[in-house]
Amino acid sequence: MSVRTIYKCDKCGKEQETHEQFWKVGVVAYPFTGTLNTYSPFVTREHEQQVCRPCLESYGLFVQTRNKEVATQSTPTLEDVIIELIHETVDSRD
Repeated sequence: MSVRTIYKCDKCGKEQETHEQFWKVGVVAYPFTGTLNTYSPFVTREHEQQVCRPCLESYGLFVQTRNKEVATQSTPTLEDVIIELIHETVDSRD
């Protein structure tokens, strides 16, 4: 037996099979004390929706997508940096 999860937008009803580009939108309230103390928020579940990106943007909320290219770029090793510095030094002498 297998399980299949379908994500359905609470606003427009659009369905999709992945949770990507789905957002939880709701109301959260914190007591105002005038200080930087942190308190647990009061979350009202009845005012919470899970919505697709177009519906999120229809509320005036815009979020950036994650750039997968940036995540896959590797950090140069120390050896790569040293070799680059040597090449720059040699090229600058010419």
